Amino acid sequence: MHNTLQLLIFDQSDNMLEELIRTIRDSGQALYTHTIQNLADLESKLDQHQWDLCCITNRSDHALSPATIFSQIKSRNLDLPALLLFDQSHQAELGDIDPVSQALNDGYVDASPLDQIERIQHILKREIENLRARRINRAAESRLDESEERCQLLLESSDDGIAYIHEGMHIYANQQYLSLFGYPSMEELEATPIMDLVGTTSRDLFKRQLKSFGNDEQEAVDFQLSAKRADGTEFELPVSLIPAVYDGETCIQLVLRGETSHSPAIQTSSTRDSTAPSGGILSRRELLNLLTQRVEQAGQTEQIAAFGYLSIENMSEIVDNLGLLGYEQLLEQIDVFLSRHLEPELSFAHHTDHVFMILCSSSTKEELYSWAEKLCGQLIDHTFEVDHKSLHLACSFGISRITDPQETIEAIVVHSEQAAYTAGGQDNGSAAVFIHETNETADKSAALAQLDDFKDAMVHQALFLMYEPVIGLRGIGGELYELHTGILDSDGNELFGEKLYALAEEAGWRAKFDRWNILNGIKALSTHIAKGHDTALFIKVSHHSLCDESLVPWIGVALKAAAIPSNRIIFQITEFDASTYLKQSKLFVEGINKINCRAAINEFGIGRDPLRTLQHLDADYVVMAPMFTEDYDGHQDKFTQLVGALQAEGKLIMVPGIDSPGFVSKLWQLGINYIQGPYLQEPHSQMDYEFDLEAG
Repeated sequence: MHNTLQLLIFDQSDNMLEELIRTIRDSGQALYTHTIQNLADLESKLDQHQWDLCCITNRSDHALSPATIFSQIKSRNLDLPALLLFDQSHQAELGDIDPVSQALNDGYVDASPLDQIERIQHILKREIENLRARRINRAAESRLDESEERCQLLLESSDDGIAYIHEGMHIYANQQYLSLFGYPSMEELEATPIMDLVGTTSRDLFKRQLKSFGNDEQEAVDFQLSAKRADGTEFELPVSLIPAVYDGETCIQLVLRGETSHSPAIQTSSTRDSTAPSGGILSRRELLNLLTQRVEQAGQTEQIAAFGYLSIENMSEIVDNLGLLGYEQLLEQIDVFLSRHLEPELSFAHHTDHVFMILCSSSTKEELYSWAEKLCGQLIDHTFEVDHKSLHLACSFGISRITDPQETIEAIVVHSEQAAYTAGGQDNGSAAVFIHETNETADKSAALAQLDDFKDAMVHQALFLMYEPVIGLRGIGGELYELHTGILDSDGNELFGEKLYALAEEAGWRAKFDRWNILNGIKALSTHIAKGHDTALFIKVSHHSLCDESLVPWIGVALKAAAIPSNRIIFQITEFDASTYLKQSKLFVEGINKINCRAAINEFGIGRDPLRTLQHLDADYVVMAPMFTEDYDGHQDKFTQLVGALQAEGKLIMVPGIDSPGFVSKLWQLGINYIQGPYLQEPHSQMDYEFDLEAG
């Protein structure tokens, strides 16, 4: 847009707008004006010059009506806002008609009395800013169109086979992709599901990859695929799955590197020379393949393998300071550092933006801990130089020892990730180490029996609900309970809480378990409210539910069927899940808020910077981590700081695990809103706690 305001005037009186024009110029705004005299003049000026605004007065008595003016502007597809300026002394001629309303109905952007110069200036400023924004937006859209055209040309000319998949069907494939599979045109491929192009030996693998794809923060999934051509012949080639958007649809991009590709194939452990050394820097996929081998060999040697999750805690601040180019340089320097400080036989890989995976081993847990502390100490003491800036890293290191050949890779990675998260919250300065290790002396047969009991209870709907009261310390009305679900094992013992969650996770049924809890919790609450109770229910959900886009609409249907107010359900998300699956957690909380449910973050305060996670989630309640109750003296400073910060944000704070009356007075003095624990009441089969007695 010009620095000079280009103003087109429709007024036969030469001095009608003279004061307005003088005032605009006196304010420092450069101004070029032209007064239209007739239709030919209008057509000429619209064709030869770009105007910013036009002002039309109701004192104009020439033949150019507003309809004629707007018609000429529209026929040229011009973005030229028009402002009506009227003389209030002629208001009597209009009768009861409001000139502003009439002007807006006629297509003007606004209207103002001629003598209200300051108001007119505000209108002009607003419309100029709006016009500038529209022109910037159109320019951006034009550049986007050009960029998309270039991307389309790159897709068509790529040596790699590239396709976009939405809900299992092809919505685009380039010529190389069509050639790889032997399809003559995209029209024939459009009606073909992606699974029809997957070979027999890879179908289960491909289904698992599609099912799990997008459930974590990884940018791509790489693996070796057995593919099937249109004529039924099968062939092997590397494939990458990448999240993408094509033609406005969220989908998956498939990149296939066939024999004719000039691009280097993705190197996996299956394509590497089997005699090549396993130490040093590997790709993420190579390291996970190597981890699989170590799991299979668990217990066969005196050296116990371990998987390390090294998290750079201050990476986000570093990226903000360095930018993406500097970030890439820093990653290269960290790679060099690890290559120099790790033993030659140890392998490592870059996992996500701030995480490195290390495959290591040791004879004892103490030896592993000592090694990990030494590595972290060397890392934080090292000065990295990027773009003439000196950088020091803060890190947490979580390690999971591999002792069970039946343990899944997913479980090992999750355990090490949780260990790193725990280490990050131990207030040990810039570096912290925590080792997760399964209990090798545990009775595995008993554990398997409990897993069978859980599966049997799920299949036969033999679970039962329990309710733990949540008590308000500050006279807050209403009844609050937390929902627990339990089963009876084959020995008649009750299993509920974290033990049952672990069994659901081990069975691979945690998402199904969450839905059972939600549905039956809503039904029970509906029955209880129908009896005249003012009750709300806390229900826990796992990261599996956070990643399930169909869950929130399903919850809405369940609530509607139960005919209870949506705000009576409060969904609890652990701080660990919220930080690990931040994008999914944010979408989930936004979704439940739209249907008027509420959110709570529980197990809060474990991480290094829990408040940062909370900034992204609109949660009403915060449930403190049990460690603050179990060891209040050891965590008092951190607890007090977090409580103050949460109160400043207007959060309702709950402290669980209260097992004695002495602690309650401290919490009341700190301004805690709710408490919960065995001192008040253990989980019970009925919602029958006497809240009125507490209020009294």
